[in-house]
Amino acid sequence: MKVATWDAGDTAYFLRMALGRIRTNWSDFLADCIRGRTDLAGHQLTPITRVRVRGDRRKRPRYALTEVNDFVRAVLTEMPRPTEAERAFKKFIIEIDTTELVMRRAASILETRKCK
Repeated sequence: MKVATWDAGDTAYFLRMALGRIRTNWSDFLADCIRGRTDLAGHQLTPITRVRVRGDRRKRPRYALTEVNDFVRAVLTEMPRPTEAERAFKKFIIEIDTTELVMRRAASILETRKCK
């Protein structure tokens, strides 16, 4: 039987694109799911197998695409999908006194000239 799989990095990337920033680090989430330490809305995502990659001593987890898609669907039914505003970068508006910046820059230039 042939099964389409992803490695942990691709799975974490897909989860971030599909579910957003529910978790700060999806790779850590996948590692914790393997250990049985965490879940998301009561659902866990475990690898279908472990495969040794050429030149590597350890076997790396592989996730079945169908299980990943089922996990995303199950989580989205219990948790609302993040909006575009939640996924967008957060903007901070700050006020900068440009005269102060110019004075600091001039002072640092004068200081370097004095040292020479």
